[in-house]
Amino acid sequence: MLQRIGMSNFIVKLLNYFIAKPVLAYSPNPSLGPEPAQIGHFNTVFSTILNLATGLGLLVVFIMLLLGGFGFLTAGGDPKAVEGAKKTITYAILGLAMMIMAWFILQLIQAITGVHVSTFNILFP
Repeated sequence: MLQRIGMSNFIVKLLNYFIAKPVLAYSPNPSLGPEPAQIGHFNTVFSTILNLATGLGLLVVFIMLLLGGFGFLTAGGDPKAVEGAKKTITYAILGLAMMIMAWFILQLIQAITGVHVSTFNILFP
């Protein structure tokens, strides 16, 4: 039970380290301290989440390729284990191909329309 609590506590602290970043505005008077975040800072939050999701997706693809390769090497000639390892590798490659295809589609939209769809900006009237 203690190991389980310790591991979940470790995971929460690790996620807080990578995700929870304070968004502070520039303060013209540093003696007053940082100003609270404004709605315009949502751009930074959104881009951080998008970059984190992309990195996490690539990490998952890498881990799945490793697991599939390990399963293939340790199958020992068992046809079911070999088939499972092949499916894992195939799905990992398909996931990577979908991520690359999504990026190419965004670049194609940007080239055709001239709109930068890979950047996020909130415009105020």
